Amino acid sequence: MLGGVVDCNFGIGKHRADSTDGFGARSEESRLVELDMRMTTDWATMVAESLALGESELEALARRLAEQLHADAKALECGGEVSDLSDRAPRIHGKVDKANRLTHRVAEAMWPQGDTESEPLRVWALIRYKQLIAKLAAHRREIASRKEIVRRLKTEATVAHLSRQVYDEMKLRPVSEAVKFPMPMPIKPAPVEEFQPFITFLRGNKSVAEHPAEFQRGIVYSDGRMDLCKQGVGTESRAEFERGILYSDGRMDLCKQGVGSETQAEFERGILYSDGRMDLCKQGVGSETQAEFERGIFYSDGRMDLCKQGVGSTTIEQVLDALIHNTHVIHFLLGNDIIGPRGGKAIAKHIALPNSRIITWYLAGNMLDAEAVIEIAQALRTDNLVQALWLKRNPLLLAGVEHLAGMLKVNTCLRILDLDNTGLLDDGTEALMTGLRENDTLETLYLTANGITAQGARAIGAYYENCHQTGRKGIVNFLMCVNRIGDEGAIAIAKGLSQNRHLQRLVLGSERIESEGAKALCAALKGHPTLHRFDLGLYVSTADMGELPNRIEDAGALAVAELMKDNQVLKSVSVSHNGLTTVGVKAVIEAALTCNSLIDVEIVEKGLFTDRKLHDRLRLHLKKNIEAVYGVGIDRKVFNEEHLRFVRNIPEAAHIDSLYRTRDFKKPAKERRLIQKWWDSDLDLVRNESNADSFAPQCQLSRRRVAESLSTLSTHSAVDSMKRFETEGNREILA
Repeated sequence: MLGGVVDCNFGIGKHRADSTDGFGARSEESRLVELDMRMTTDWATMVAESLALGESELEALARRLAEQLHADAKALECGGEVSDLSDRAPRIHGKVDKANRLTHRVAEAMWPQGDTESEPLRVWALIRYKQLIAKLAAHRREIASRKEIVRRLKTEATVAHLSRQVYDEMKLRPVSEAVKFPMPMPIKPAPVEEFQPFITFLRGNKSVAEHPAEFQRGIVYSDGRMDLCKQGVGTESRAEFERGILYSDGRMDLCKQGVGSETQAEFERGILYSDGRMDLCKQGVGSETQAEFERGIFYSDGRMDLCKQGVGSTTIEQVLDALIHNTHVIHFLLGNDIIGPRGGKAIAKHIALPNSRIITWYLAGNMLDAEAVIEIAQALRTDNLVQALWLKRNPLLLAGVEHLAGMLKVNTCLRILDLDNTGLLDDGTEALMTGLRENDTLETLYLTANGITAQGARAIGAYYENCHQTGRKGIVNFLMCVNRIGDEGAIAIAKGLSQNRHLQRLVLGSERIESEGAKALCAALKGHPTLHRFDLGLYVSTADMGELPNRIEDAGALAVAELMKDNQVLKSVSVSHNGLTTVGVKAVIEAALTCNSLIDVEIVEKGLFTDRKLHDRLRLHLKKNIEAVYGVGIDRKVFNEEHLRFVRNIPEAAHIDSLYRTRDFKKPAKERRLIQKWWDSDLDLVRNESNADSFAPQCQLSRRRVAESLSTLSTHSAVDSMKRFETEGNREILA
């Protein structure tokens, strides 16, 4: 928000003249057009050249500057990027203003005084102008600072494995704000009216088969009805499509439409063949796909998808009310919607209902804190239905996880718990693992990006030791990346796993593990009868979280190679970006060639050129192994898209598949880079008690992230330029 007395209710345009009055002689029109075109590209030049402009040109320039400042103010209010005009605009009593009063003209254009000659009002307009320019300039500096930090973090984190010196220097960084205070991706609440069609569908307890397939012209119902009422197919009309025309007298016109030997007309949804067949297979008609609304999708497998749709605390209450008597929805997907504590409490009440049918709750990125989790945990204590609880990127912190730990001591149904990026740190990890000692049913645990060190890792190792001593399987899928357990933590976990015979997936990517930790883990897992996946590679969000990859180097790679030779049930191994040389890469690949169960090996080192023939041999070997499991001739792309994810992750991950989330990641890389991951730093996620849909996007945490990142980046020589960046006019953003 602009705050203070900076007012966005500008009066631009209230006293605009047309092209024939107040602009001077006709001979100046061409100069005005040229001026307007040039003003869109170089504000500094335009302001400097204003010294030579006539009266009418100055007025036109002032209005143009006012319009741009108005647009920038609106962008600032929404947290977006602004133009560089704030850096180039004329200052009060500056050289330009003294010569032609351009600053006064702009201020008056933004806040016109009408016919009054009130000096206080003019002064007030100038004060507003000065405040707005200052805020816009500070906003630009802050965005530039944050972009530079993110760029450096990403660059350095991804190349840290190449330099031992840089890697060791980067270890000195403290845990980032992104880890300590988890936040959802930016989202704005949507009007509740936009959810009403979906809410009505849910309240009607309909299945996908009962939802018609609607096209630009026409509807096909699952009972065979084709509806073209009022679609232009009458006695004097026709229905025209991209390719083909259907006339009311029965003629179907495909002339010159490129219909091939099969004589068919293809549409966005459906194919019409010349022999009379109409093909709508897998087009949303029946039980094979989904029913999609303006906001919300229901899938035939029971998933209800509202991810990234701007669901607020009021809307979620209406959605849950519509589900009370719904017998079709069993997987509830509400990722990144910021429902806040009020929404979390509403979910807890629904879990406690005797007729609830939801077995999967995906609640990632909803600003659920300890206040909300207390009630969710309480509802789950005696629940015998919910099997999966996904809470990633919520600020649970220690207070929240303590209640979950207490719930796990008595819950006998939950199988999957996702606590990625929930601010656990070591104390929260210890509390969680203590609670799990009394749990016999949880199978899968996610603990990525929680600032866990060797202290927390010792609690994990002790948990597995306790499982062995008490004869329990314990967690069989343990996925924990982007922490800082290091060799000491890896050795502690290895000690706990030394007698384990039930583990299926162990994922410890980007944990600062080096060669000694890798050796300990491989020794503990040697000959393991059930281990399918072993991952020490680079995790995708390492740079975003300000963390480091593993660095097992060749010594660790040789240990992994021995593990692969001695384990004939391993399906997936990753050691990418671990500081390997050609020696380590060759050892891992040659070991993989002896393992007939392997179908997925990740071994990539940025900047390292290795033997192409060796990689070709690995590719052929993996192809043979894949065909042995999934059938001869299976396309590698099909395998990657449909099967590989369930080798690396649990099959139940399909229950949280969301079109809304995956559409972003299927965009071209250039577009994906534009996706905003963090709230803008001049905003604050605050609870607005006057607005039922609380948690409007207004966040200060990013400001602290900028400050923290600047201070930590200065700990090593690779970022000396950031010190200069801080001193060159950027200190005020840290105030």
